Amino acid sequence: MSKSYLQSISTNFEKNYELTELNAKENFKKIIPLIEGASPNNIIAHIRESYMQEIEESPFYKALDGTLKTPAFWVSKKPIGTKAHNETIQSAKNLAYHVPVSALLEKVKPSHKMSADEFYKLYNKEIYEKIQVVQDNPNDYTAKAFAQKRDTVVNILNSSAFVSTKDEKAELDKQLRNLMSQPLHDVNGNEIRRVKRVGEKVSIPIRKGYAGNAPSMLAMRCKVESENRLFTERIDFKDKTLLEKNVGTFIDIFNNDLVDIYTFEKKQIILKLTGLLRTFVIDAKENKMLKVKNPKFPIREDAQPKQYNSYVAVKKMCGIKKYKTDATGKVLGFYYLGRVLEGKNELFAKVLGYKAL
Repeated sequence: MSKSYLQSISTNFEKNYELTELNAKENFKKIIPLIEGASPNNIIAHIRESYMQEIEESPFYKALDGTLKTPAFWVSKKPIGTKAHNETIQSAKNLAYHVPVSALLEKVKPSHKMSADEFYKLYNKEIYEKIQVVQDNPNDYTAKAFAQKRDTVVNILNSSAFVSTKDEKAELDKQLRNLMSQPLHDVNGNEIRRVKRVGEKVSIPIRKGYAGNAPSMLAMRCKVESENRLFTERIDFKDKTLLEKNVGTFIDIFNNDLVDIYTFEKKQIILKLTGLLRTFVIDAKENKMLKVKNPKFPIREDAQPKQYNSYVAVKKMCGIKKYKTDATGKVLGFYYLGRVLEGKNELFAKVLGYKAL
C-alpha cells in the first residue's frame, strides 16, 4: 500500500470526522437548546430534576420551554392480554362443550319470591336455549325432559301464588329445591348426567360454521350514563366493527393510552389515578376493574410504584380524560367525557370533548 494512498485515507477520515462532529453538535442543539450562561450539564440536571418531581404520583414533567411532557409510548390498537393467531374455524356443533346437568340446573333457583313468568323466562335464557340438542331438535327426548322440568315448576308456582304464611313459603321453597335437584332421564330411562351447552360470546357466525376466538380486548369504552356516572364496557376483537359506529357518544381507551380517571365520592370529584391503560377486566360478579402503569418507570410490576400494582374499581367513575401527545411525548391536549377537573375548574361533556393545551 503506497504512502500517498495512506495519506488520502487519513485526510478523508479527518474531514469525515469533522463533519460528523459538526452534525452531532447541531443535533445536540436541537435536542438540548443552548441557554446563555448554562452548560449542557446544567441543562440536563434541570431536566432531570423536573422529571423526578412527583415521580411516583404523576407521569408528567415540564420541558425547558414550559410545555407539559410525558415519556412517549406507542398506543397500540392490538388486542390487550391475548396471544396472536388464537382464532380458529370450527363447526357449529364443535363449539359446544359438555357440562354436568346438575351444574346447569343450579343456574336458576326458583323460590316463593319468584313469579311463574319470571322463572319461565330465566330458565329459558340460562338453561333451555343454551343446550345444543334444543337448538338442533326441540322434539328430542332430552330437550323435552328439560322442558318438562321447566313446565312442572311453572305449574307449582302458579298454583302457589297465594301462599302467605312463613311455613307455607318455606315448604314451597323446599319443594322447588327438591324438584330442581331431581335427575333427568333419557328415552331409555338412564340418568342424563352431561349435555352439550353452546358457548357464549366466543364465536362469530360464518358460512358453514363459526370463527371462534378467545376474549381479546381491543379497547375500554366509556359512555355517559348519568351526570355522576360513566358506563364502561369491553370492546373485543369480534366487536371491532363497533369502533366506527356512533363516534362522539363515547370514548375508546386503547392499550398504552394515557388517561385520568375521576370518581364522584362524598359529593365531590376526585382524581382517582393517572397512567397508561394496561388492563381492564370484568369479573364473575360483573365488577369492573382496571390497572394503569406509570410511564416514568419500567412497565414490569416489580419496578412500578406500589399504588400502580393493584386493580382499581371503576364503579363510581364519573369522568375520564385521554391525553393526546406527539411522538416526543409533548402533551398537545386531552379528550374528555363526563365530569373531569382542569386545575380547580370542572369540565362536563355528555358527548366527547377536546381541549388543546
